[in-house]
Amino acid sequence: MLYYKKFGTNKKAAPLVLLHGWEGNWQSWLPIIERLKGDFVIYALDLPGFGLSKIKHPLDLSEYAKIINEFIKHLGVKPTIIGHSFGGSITIKIASQYPDSIKNLVLVNSSGVRIKNPAIEVKRKVAHLAGILFSLPILNVFYRPLRSLVYHFWAKGSDYESLSDNKNLKQTFLKILDEDLTPVLGKIQTPTLIFWGKNDQETSLFMADILQRGIARSKLVVIPDAGHFSYLDSQEKFCEVLKEFLR
Repeated sequence: MLYYKKFGTNKKAAPLVLLHGWEGNWQSWLPIIERLKGDFVIYALDLPGFGLSKIKHPLDLSEYAKIINEFIKHLGVKPTIIGHSFGGSITIKIASQYPDSIKNLVLVNSSGVRIKNPAIEVKRKVAHLAGILFSLPILNVFYRPLRSLVYHFWAKGSDYESLSDNKNLKQTFLKILDEDLTPVLGKIQTPTLIFWGKNDQETSLFMADILQRGIARSKLVVIPDAGHFSYLDSQEKFCEVLKEFLR
């Protein structure tokens, strides 16, 4: 069961579905919701495994996309989906698998682009192996500090460590870690806005260029003084660009 909050009372207003990033929840969008709720009907979700939405088993991006698509069908709307970071990856999956379910895409500092770099590949393989080894009961108990150390240095450790003892979410993290969405970009024909902070240290600007080149009907807007949370760093600009895009 997905937990979500609905904002906006004008039934004729265009619907927006907001998908937060890793470690986030629906409240990650609150400043934007306050600015947009007078012009749109907004559905802000807790993705499975985050906030108040439970995760029953490990998920990959396709499974997340299916869950969100079922949610959209239940609402009976054809929305614009706005996805930040991890939420952007899910948005890309939805657009490639269920193109008739959505009207527009907005990708905000989205993840999902994987560049083959030998050093990074080695790190990811070590992280994956560590996930298997440390799932063994005896290693889980006696080598928890070592496990955290491995993930901290080899696989976006802060993300992994934040999962506490949620086994399903940890396995989800490992499932999505290596998935490259570049091959599906050519399938997307939905009008797409790509909004990016130039100073992003998590998803670099070159990833935005790859998304723009790969998605046929896309527009890229780069904000010079914003980082990974560009929609929060430049709230007024984000809302201005979004409204213009949807006009």
